[in-house]
Amino acid sequence: MVVDHVEVVVLECCAMRHHLIARGRVFAPLLGVLGLLLVGGCAGQSSARSASLSPSPSCFPGLRLFTPSPAPPHALSATLAPAILARYALFRRAVQPADAPPSKALAGRTLARELAQDFTLASWYPAEVRKLDSRTQASYYVIPAFGRREAVPASCRPARARRELVAEQHRRLTEPVACVIAIGAGGRTAGDCEPFAAIEAGADVFASGGRIDPIVPDGVASLRISYRSRPPITVPVTGNAVVFTPPPPSRHLRALQDEAMRLDARWGGCYRTRHTPWVCGNPHLTQAQNHRLEIRLHRAGAAHQRAVAASDPTQIDWLDPAGRVVRTLAPPMPAQLAAISVGDLRAPISG
Repeated sequence: MVVDHVEVVVLECCAMRHHLIARGRVFAPLLGVLGLLLVGGCAGQSSARSASLSPSPSCFPGLRLFTPSPAPPHALSATLAPAILARYALFRRAVQPADAPPSKALAGRTLARELAQDFTLASWYPAEVRKLDSRTQASYYVIPAFGRREAVPASCRPARARRELVAEQHRRLTEPVACVIAIGAGGRTAGDCEPFAAIEAGADVFASGGRIDPIVPDGVASLRISYRSRPPITVPVTGNAVVFTPPPPSRHLRALQDEAMRLDARWGGCYRTRHTPWVCGNPHLTQAQNHRLEIRLHRAGAAHQRAVAASDPTQIDWLDPAGRVVRTLAPPMPAQLAAISVGDLRAPISG
């Protein structure tokens, strides 16, 4: 299959799946992922959030192939909001030489240019970049920033999906985010951006098999993570940074993931060439065969999602240095997630 149109819009669900796969790979040493949350997402229903969005390609702002990289984010000279400084000693301490990512890892480019390639940011705080005390082979840097608002096409449907996306894009203007990049032996790797409000709410803690936020507020010395089918584990916190290696996925979960990925690769996703209508499925199969394959893919993806949900934490306790519980986090409700989400902050994919 050759796609020769220079602006092929990626389906929203496919983009989310790609982002989560990349997130799991990038954060494996520090954050970890038990399994892919969205495999077979393009078959129709991939998660509570993406299932509510239209599979129309025009519903996802900002993700296009073969488009120029955006301009670097604007540098902010102001200090961080008092609410953030009051909660994170990481940003209250004086800047140190080690807080600047080594120029060698940036391949001679500025950090602002690197951020433009990795994230859709409108502005950032150069003076507030901090190196996390991860105590791993890779070095992690947290970068406070604001997301860039992107237009939501009027053709996005249903109306509820458009309203949710418009609200997410608007929150990018006012919700500060913490972006993380990793630098290891293989060079620099883009990480993830998350609103500070989401960290405070524990919104992303339970996602994708136990992903843990890269930073937590002051006063948290460790995290106690409880599961349905395994004993709780305790995760240390050093200097607001979380060091976490999740339990390995079960053999059953790996088998379900492999099956869903195999069917997903065979189905092929959605594509178009030039100005032809969008086509979904394997072009070498008949319409009936593609329909049966899509049904199998949806069932495999749903089975995998159920297994991932069963392996997710059921409760996370923030513990103080004496081991006392300072806060208990429960899995967030969809309404909580919708209230603080700023959407995917990855940059447009460039050719």
